[in-house]
Amino acid sequence: MNTKSILRCAIYTRKSSEDGLDQDFNSLHAQREACAAYIASQKHENWQAGAGPARADQTLLKTIVRAHKWFNDLVFGRVHNMAEIATLEGIDKSYVSRVMAPAFPAPVIIESIIAGRQPADLSAEKLTKRIDLPPDWAQQHQLLGFV
Repeated sequence: MNTKSILRCAIYTRKSSEDGLDQDFNSLHAQREACAAYIASQKHENWQAGAGPARADQTLLKTIVRAHKWFNDLVFGRVHNMAEIATLEGIDKSYVSRVMAPAFPAPVIIESIIAGRQPADLSAEKLTKRIDLPPDWAQQHQLLGFV
């Protein structure tokens, strides 16, 4: 049985200056079209264009940032407890508690979320309401669907 493995790559383009970026068609567009044309020319090798750059889930990012901020506020004595955070933020204490619970996902998980490469079903709601995030990073990977 002859199976080909999938090889993923990214084609990176950049512009050194802002000259011409305000034009309807600029050098970044030209680079993108040239890359797309090259990928199309390699169709016989089963090349395919990807979906484009991933987009970070801003709500998920904001939740993680809030958890870290609130944790630091507690550690450095800027607040004394979660009730005080809730009062200062004008939110419910139970929300603060839910957000604080998963304050420390593994660094590679945070990097994936920042890059928009987290599993499709990973949301702020899932992270704060539906799971109990273990402190072990390998278990976090498995529980959150990074395996």
